[in-house]
Amino acid sequence: MSWIQAKMNLRKVLLEEWYQGIYVPPHPNDPNSPLVFISAGHYEKPLLAKWIEAFLDFWHHHWQWLIGIVIALIALIVQIRDK
Repeated sequence: MSWIQAKMNLRKVLLEEWYQGIYVPPHPNDPNSPLVFISAGHYEKPLLAKWIEAFLDFWHHHWQWLIGIVIALIALIVQIRDK
């Protein structure tokens, strides 16, 4: 494996770890309580990763409208500048 490929693999791993976020362990159970909650914990994503995910989700659902609006705005700007 070349050093370029090794560097790319390292960056991929670091990006995946960043996107996954920080592990938040479950709260400890109260020893005096008769109830026991079993949880594996969860990962808290960084704010930028949440924004990117929200944008991509929005784009995935509404890309047809967004492309049409952008084309219409560009045509409007071109029309106004020609006058």
